[in-house]
Amino acid sequence: MAAKYVYFLIVFCFFTCTIQAQYDSLEMERVIRTFEKADNADVFTRISDSLYHISKTDQKRFILQVQRRAELSNNKFLKAMSLNALGLWYAELNLFSDAYTAYMKALDIFNAIDHSSGKFNVLSNIGALYYYIGDSKKALVYEFKAYEIFKQKLPNRYSKGASACLNIGSMYGQLGNLPLARTYFLRALEYYQKDPEDSITRAFIYNNISDTYLFADDIVNAEKYAAVAFEIKRKYGSRREKANGYLNMGQIAMRKDEFKKAESYYLTALSLCELDAPNENLYGVYYGLADVYESLNNVKEEIKYLKLSYKTRGHLDSLARASEVKNLEIKTEFRQKAVNDSIANMAQIKVRDVKLEQKKRESIYGIIALIVVSIIAFLIFNRYRITQKQKVIIEEQKHLVEDKNKEITDSINYAKNLQDALIPNPAELTALFPGAFVIYMPKDIVAGDFYWVHEIKNSEKTNGRQILVAVADCTGHGVPGALVSVVCINALYRAVNEFNLFEPNEVLDKVNIIVNETFSKYSKQVNDGMDISLMLVDYANNEVRWSGANNKLIYFESDAVYGLKPDKQPIGKNEDHKPFTLHTLPLMRGSMFYLLTDGFSDQFGGDKNKKMGFAQFKKLMESNYNKPMEEQRANFEKAFIDWKKDCEQTDDVSLLGIKI
Repeated sequence: MAAKYVYFLIVFCFFTCTIQAQYDSLEMERVIRTFEKADNADVFTRISDSLYHISKTDQKRFILQVQRRAELSNNKFLKAMSLNALGLWYAELNLFSDAYTAYMKALDIFNAIDHSSGKFNVLSNIGALYYYIGDSKKALVYEFKAYEIFKQKLPNRYSKGASACLNIGSMYGQLGNLPLARTYFLRALEYYQKDPEDSITRAFIYNNISDTYLFADDIVNAEKYAAVAFEIKRKYGSRREKANGYLNMGQIAMRKDEFKKAESYYLTALSLCELDAPNENLYGVYYGLADVYESLNNVKEEIKYLKLSYKTRGHLDSLARASEVKNLEIKTEFRQKAVNDSIANMAQIKVRDVKLEQKKRESIYGIIALIVVSIIAFLIFNRYRITQKQKVIIEEQKHLVEDKNKEITDSINYAKNLQDALIPNPAELTALFPGAFVIYMPKDIVAGDFYWVHEIKNSEKTNGRQILVAVADCTGHGVPGALVSVVCINALYRAVNEFNLFEPNEVLDKVNIIVNETFSKYSKQVNDGMDISLMLVDYANNEVRWSGANNKLIYFESDAVYGLKPDKQPIGKNEDHKPFTLHTLPLMRGSMFYLLTDGFSDQFGGDKNKKMGFAQFKKLMESNYNKPMEEQRANFEKAFIDWKKDCEQTDDVSLLGIKI
């Protein structure tokens, strides 16, 4: 059970507190009046302190009052400060577009009055916006602008230098560049030591530095910095921060195989957590304890805490969906009400027409008409009673189906979390291959496709850095395909870690044996398996070695395209299985490799609603192979969407590109 590590803290330069207390309007007016008598350096602190004590609703009202007062007094600095505060208010509500607009207006004013501290704050806040939407490259542009202002205009404002370096380190961490992240975290620490205004922030910096060492397997330095953070949190932190400190020390102890010590840290952290309010700390503690008891062979406790971690994770994931589900329920109720009102209105019109028709008949046929109407009324009433009974039955069945569908969907979503834990995230991929991108689009919630990457370490057979990378397509898609993928991923790990194999052909031969042994345990015949493209990047010998089971390898070298044909046999049951072929290529700088499944080329769409086909997909690769990785990923995704149009997605889609 591999522990996951969550890195990095991004710091807003203005207010980050959750506001609870109400603020009297007269007190607001008093504070606003004091701004007019305060100098520029004091206004920032006064606004920040004032916002700390008021509710979300009063925050915006307070900011707008400050803004109106600034307009009346023509105080440009105060107006810019209020716009910056408004941007932060929008940002905390995830209204990033509105926040960006407010920030840019504030930046224009600060540029006009040449106020360095104001420009620094706004640029850093814009960088934070881009960080939170996952665009760390754009975030770095703004954060470096802020950092330059600090170095040139505010060299003695050490807290600003620390803030900028902390943010830059976090952004490099999101991009997977841990050495640069660590460099800026250490620089932030230097600034905070010159002006130690915030002990808890320093603790988080120590934690971030520790995490970068931990990810690089430098346990000594990881423990050194984590211990300092731990002592600060124990002295000055809240219960939640203390719990986080014990959690981090438990993770360090686990990496040192000090299982009893890790258990003690985790249990102390658990005593500090709020058990009735699930959060990431509580999830980390439960997961860590399950890891400890697995190592101590205490199966009962391992299962107990593993279940608790899954339950907490599921609760955290469900909170994000709660608002969307509630809105959907409201819309559904409204639509149902509209339908019911329409049916009732139509019935009333029909009854009125019957009455009008009856009044026109003043003849001897009146009695006959009355009898006919009576018969019709009886039939209608009888039909109405039957319809009402059927409606009740249908409603009951509808609710039953909806409940069952929800249970199934929740289970599949939970299975997705488990499958995601087995598949490396893009940051892990780019940490090993800086020039790489991945497109992974399951047809359903879970997938039969997967990609896999593993760095070979501590092997007597290797004498340098070697990385295995694979893209695979298991039988089927959705839940059946996902189940097969778990078996196949486990087989890959066993072939490498348990049998110490790393040559692609040997790994595939062993994986084939493991998969067949696994499925042979069942009484019914199982013919499932996978197609796979497995490549070894051998930096020690400057070679690329590859083997494939029904999945080809495409690569570009010196502006020419090449392809390696796979063995025409799958992993799994095969009557005439032969050893897999090993292909060897020289490792040339600038070469572009594509590992893929057939989901892209098999997609129906286009003007004639036909498969894209490999020939057209190959042309797409030829027109993109020499472009930057992020641009390639965007172009391939756009091409797929443009081709598919309104057609249903045919299969899982996986494409992994690596530039050497």
